[in-house]
Amino acid sequence: MSTRVGLTLAVLFANLAGLSAQTVVRAPARTLSGVVQDSATGQPVGFAQLTIMGTDQQVFTSVSGRFTLRNVAPGKANLRIQQIGYRVARICLAVAGG
Repeated sequence: MSTRVGLTLAVLFANLAGLSAQTVVRAPARTLSGVVQDSATGQPVGFAQLTIMGTDQQVFTSVSGRFTLRNVAPGKANLRIQQIGYRVARICLAVAGG
């Protein structure tokens, strides 16, 4: 049985180092998009669940690992990423106001 190391989130198509990072999502659109990848292989992770903690906002990645979260509120956003077979990843984002 193989053990999967974890998930890496590529926010706005830029790779973030580690499981905790800061990124700014610019207004006015306040849309967060990117790709979830396996941190060991770099392969996209399809059907991973992304949730902005403390809200009802969530989305699943496509088969190619891509996602888009729309109407993200300005301020601090704690993103939780989970998929069966992976450790849960948490990333703190700073969302610019508009």
